[in-house]
Amino acid sequence: MPAPSPIIPNVLKPGDTIAFVSPSARLVDKCPAYIARATTLLTNKGYKVRQFYTPDTGIQNGIANRVSELRAAFTDPGISAIICVIGGPSFTELVPALVADTATNTCTDNSKN
Repeated sequence: MPAPSPIIPNVLKPGDTIAFVSPSARLVDKCPAYIARATTLLTNKGYKVRQFYTPDTGIQNGIANRVSELRAAFTDPGISAIICVIGGPSFTELVPALVADTATNTCTDNSKN
């Protein structure tokens, strides 16, 4: 099977919207000052920032929230780029849901920067 073609992102322009998602640890709860600083930096450069975040009430709720946030960021036509605010081993909890769900195709069909 041949390798898939590379996805070449569009160049971001001032006014474009960048999504923040937290698919692993929930940095938004633990370090809100970091998110605020990044938001300020990007908005000062002319970008809009939209945060996809729903507080978790448990592990299963957390998995559902993170999958939903990723899906929402990828399918929103107003989002030009996605930044994962943190990575880590908790992301692997999402793999079964992403594989079993249409989110896998949703993410590739709606690729962002």
